[in-house]
Amino acid sequence: MTLAVSDLTGYLYCPRKLFLEKVLKLRSRDTAAALKGALRHDLYERLNKADETAIKAITKKEYYDIFEQFKKEYASILRKVISYHKEALKKVKVDIPEFYNQMFRGIINEAKVKARNILDFLETEEVYGDELWEKLTPKILVKVAVQDEELDMKGVVDKIEMHPDEIVPIEIKTGKAPEKGVWPGQKIQLFCYMLLAEKTFDKPVKRGQLYYLDDKETRELINTPFVAEDVKKTLAKTKEILESKKLPDFVENKRKCEKCPLKDQCYDSQFMEEKMFELLGERQEKLV
Repeated sequence: MTLAVSDLTGYLYCPRKLFLEKVLKLRSRDTAAALKGALRHDLYERLNKADETAIKAITKKEYYDIFEQFKKEYASILRKVISYHKEALKKVKVDIPEFYNQMFRGIINEAKVKARNILDFLETEEVYGDELWEKLTPKILVKVAVQDEELDMKGVVDKIEMHPDEIVPIEIKTGKAPEKGVWPGQKIQLFCYMLLAEKTFDKPVKRGQLYYLDDKETRELINTPFVAEDVKKTLAKTKEILESKKLPDFVENKRKCEKCPLKDQCYDSQFMEEKMFELLGERQEKLV
């Protein structure tokens, strides 16, 4: 059973919700959110592939020109993605202009970061075209698929900085940063991406970062032997839940329940009894 990093964070957030989603196959009715999430991943995969073309087209050391090169390339890709999925977005009642503007703001931020990164690099090595692409460090990848067959786990990390001697996974978070350290779910998420990125790229991962957008603050975690240990323990507990036929108890934090899209189904005892009966009956049939 190949697990996603989101399964581990889901376990830490609420084992019962994870069980409902993954074992009982219950789904929230928010199909719009699922579609928008899939389109974001599609968009950023395309942006990563377009970076080589955009960078090779840079001909001078001017921030505005470099930014415009990325902006032009990225905006063209965004329009194609939205246009291709236009009917699907309409079907789930997504406000297309609003969604486009939201995505556009995101790609503009990416264009700014990459333009600044390239300008900083050109301060030390003024090269262009193919040579710029070959020598540029760090290269910045966004929405990168990573996996490890030995751990039997996969995920998509928000951003990776590719340095000559290391790679740095970076997760971008909305909301406030905790006063100290990082939240437990975010910690295990970054730990997972550190291990998976190391295996995927076969390069050392010495550290990972969480960047909190609201606070514009970065928290860094160092890769130690305890990272793999923590991930393996959480992975084992998550698999235990997913392979179980016992419905986990409610979480003690009722605030989580209040905003859960599965709340109505979860708290309907008769409905849950029926779903568990179906599950147990199905498993018995498989054993015969």
